[in-house]
Amino acid sequence: MSTFPRDVIAEILCRLPVNRVLRCRCVSKSWLALIDSPGFAKLHVTYSLKTNSNNLCLLLRKVDYYGYGKRCFYSIHFDSLNSRVITPKEMTNPLMSSEFNTKILGSCNGLLLISNTVDDTALWNPSIGKYKKLPVMGVGDNPVHVNFGFGYDVANDDYKVVRIVQFSGSEKGCFHSDVMVYSLKSSCWRGVDEQLPYVLRYVDQPGVYLNGSLHWIASAKIEIPASKLELLIVAFDLGTEKWRLVPRPRYTDTGFIVNLVVLGGSLCVYKTYFVDSYSDWGDVDIVLDHVHIWEMKEYGVKDSWTGVASLEQPDRQLGCTVVPLAYSNNRDEILVEQDNRRFLWTGIKEDSIKIVDTGVGTLRGFLHFNSYVYLGSLVQLTSNDDLNKQYNADKGGNKKARKKSPSKSHNSPDRSHSQGNSSQPNTVEKDNSSTRSPPKDAEEIQTIEDEHTSEVEKDVQ
Repeated sequence: MSTFPRDVIAEILCRLPVNRVLRCRCVSKSWLALIDSPGFAKLHVTYSLKTNSNNLCLLLRKVDYYGYGKRCFYSIHFDSLNSRVITPKEMTNPLMSSEFNTKILGSCNGLLLISNTVDDTALWNPSIGKYKKLPVMGVGDNPVHVNFGFGYDVANDDYKVVRIVQFSGSEKGCFHSDVMVYSLKSSCWRGVDEQLPYVLRYVDQPGVYLNGSLHWIASAKIEIPASKLELLIVAFDLGTEKWRLVPRPRYTDTGFIVNLVVLGGSLCVYKTYFVDSYSDWGDVDIVLDHVHIWEMKEYGVKDSWTGVASLEQPDRQLGCTVVPLAYSNNRDEILVEQDNRRFLWTGIKEDSIKIVDTGVGTLRGFLHFNSYVYLGSLVQLTSNDDLNKQYNADKGGNKKARKKSPSKSHNSPDRSHSQGNSSQPNTVEKDNSSTRSPPKDAEEIQTIEDEHTSEVEKDVQ
């Protein structure tokens, strides 16, 4: 194929899954340069999104109640969910921590926004084993909500992280917001002048990315009881960095849990309804009754909202929590995560439920999990193109400093997403790699690189 034009080779390779493309890097130097180029990564993502091809994956985050290990991520290829035997692939967690469970705060074109705390966040491409830690930004005094979102700015060809911190205002039920945007292209944070004119409804609710915008469930203000709330869909355009409202479905009932999700490339709303359940001893418990799903067939058009499914609760099989994840290839079933412990294929037109045995239940300590759909891609994180050189430079340049410097204390205050920490300055973290002694992050990057490289070499052999 050496006589084939470069664009023809690119068109052929972009149709392959990521793991097979990575094997092709060993064919020749010209193929290596092609596959590692930003243009090919964009072509590969575009083809995958356009054709809904076989690059979708599920990332499982272990809800670690017992402290079993630090590698709490497993990946499952979407097409393997119908196989008899599913083998989850263990993924190295870039933000290993004995104190916090790493959360997924967003996904776009194969890049994931992950976080332990509000000031310990990173962008990660699990398909190629690269990650980049974001500069530390303080959240101010007494934040009420801290919400993140991550997506792609099409107009400026840039990936952006949006962080929204909301504080209690002087007027009852109102909030003041502080909106910051991180640009992967410039590697820095900056403030957004336009205030968020609404209150985000749920604490730690990640933004849902679609069509160049991030979407949240919001309300004009806080009301008690919550049944008085009129829930809205608010969107942040990553290109213009302006807020706007997106029309919601025409439902009239209130007081139930409303969430957003992208299914089949469309914005969807799913509402979870609960009912009271009485035990034999007279105790009252709240259990899930059914889930309604609406799909916006044409983005931004109110009349295009269509009810696509109503997942009933036959004999309590759906459990207490249900999260829709994806349509099946023929769109007659929806994959849902049930009770943070298993997957179900639920029929849209027929009342059918099929349990998916992922194999994670046999893993030590993996009793409960959260799952996320992401696209396998080759998108690079521009600031750490050569992680091996960065690691070796830090290792050699700081060898003497590490011998002299005492170990740091691990007794740090809890800086969870809902509480925050006001001790951090609102400035971009400077790169002092020539004077600081931090090979911890570099060693973690090197570990991910080595493991990923060895896996590719095994595949080639």
